[in-house]
Amino acid sequence: MTQLRSGPATTSGTPIKFREMLEQSESRLAETGCYDGITDLALKAEDPLKYESLHTRLRSTVVSARETSKRISASPGIREVG
Repeated sequence: MTQLRSGPATTSGTPIKFREMLEQSESRLAETGCYDGITDLALKAEDPLKYESLHTRLRSTVVSARETSKRISASPGIREVG
């Protein structure tokens, strides 16, 4: 499978606006069914240990952020139940 990413967020030296980036990403999602058109996980194929390490760190960060948001926004009863 090929990767459809175009590179830096510029076209002919001028920055792409956020709306344009979003539209391009959604178009790639519609075409490929994958986030931002990424169909090949090159790091996973090249260095599985580094990929797993990155995945573990990202997941840990997301879980930590979720727990922090629960503490900030939840009532005391909800904090205890989860």
